Amino acid sequence: MRLEAQPPEGLSPGLWLVKWLLLIPHVIVLMVLWLGYAVLWVVALFAVVITGRFPRGIFEYQVGVLRWTWRVSYYGYSALGTDTYPPFTFAEYWKSESARASFPARFKSIASTRSSQMTATALMRPLRNT
Repeated sequence: MRLEAQPPEGLSPGLWLVKWLLLIPHVIVLMVLWLGYAVLWVVALFAVVITGRFPRGIFEYQVGVLRWTWRVSYYGYSALGTDTYPPFTFAEYWKSESARASFPARFKSIASTRSSQMTATALMRPLRNT
């Protein structure tokens, strides 16, 4: 993920005193979104291991959560980089701040390796009576 920011000139000298109050709705929503992020991370892990592909929808959701978190952090106390209130959206919104990620190429899955196929075949055969 690539993060970029250009802080604007003339930030409000007193707004930092109340930004924590303004961020409460974002923090509540982001807590729920990060719970979903964690669950989908496990789903994506199994998808990559089994199929070798990262599901596009999960990727877009996770990038959206990271982008939203970056905007809230940039507005809030992590950077105090802008006075513009962050929007409630996954989309890239501000021109001066951006968070971009490229969709990953195909991964090598467990199912695609020859040794794992041979192991799976051997485990699926019924045991011989001797």
